Parts: sequence; C-alpha cells; structure tokens
Amino acid sequence: MDKDIKELMKEEKEIRETLAGKILGLESYSETDAMLLSYRLAEILVATRQVHGEIYEELRALPEDDSKQIWNKIMEMRMHLLNLKDCIQEFDENLLNLMGGCEEDDDAPEEEEIDE
Repeated sequence: MDKDIKELMKEEKEIRETLAGKILGLESYSETDAMLLSYRLAEILVATRQVHGEIYEELRALPEDDSKQIWNKIMEMRMHLLNLKDCIQEFDENLLNLMGGCEEDDDAPEEEEIDE
C-alpha cells in the first residue's frame, strides 16, 4: 500500500475516533450512530485537506504555460469535490435521520404522563 494512502487512512482513523468519542458524549446517539456520523465527518475533513493541501498546491506549482497539466489538476480537483459533495450529502441525510429519531423520542409521552 502506498505510504501516502497509509498516512491518510491513519489520519482519518484518528479523526474518526476523536469525533466518535465527542458524539457519544452527547448521549443522544448509539455507538453505531456515532461511528456512522464520525466516519463521514472524518472522510470529509481528510478529503477537504487533501484537495486544498495537496492538489491545489500541485496546481499552484505548475508553470502557467503548462495548460495540459493545469487542466488535469483542475479535473482532479473536480473529481475530489464531487466525491466530497456526495460525502457531505450522505452525512447530512444520516444526521437528519438520526435527529428525527431523537425528536420522535422526545415527543413520546413519559411513563408518568400516561393516564390510566
């Protein structure tokens, strides 16, 4: 496996574990739900840094007359951004679904409120 990929995977794992701990601390989500949300967030954060920190820097370093390489880098950024858009959309959908489940629990009458 490529060293860069190993580093990205390690970074994503560390971020995911940190976020999962924070989300679990909210006491609103199960461990599975916390892992789902933290996985997507970590993926988004690492991908964002990769686009800005790597691809953009490579693009910036290209000579202005190297139109083919410039175009290739722009297309590479586009592909990463489209993937990022999908990750953000999935995160948002998952979060909204989980929030909806929490709201349903909040609307349920407590045992003391039930008339017998």
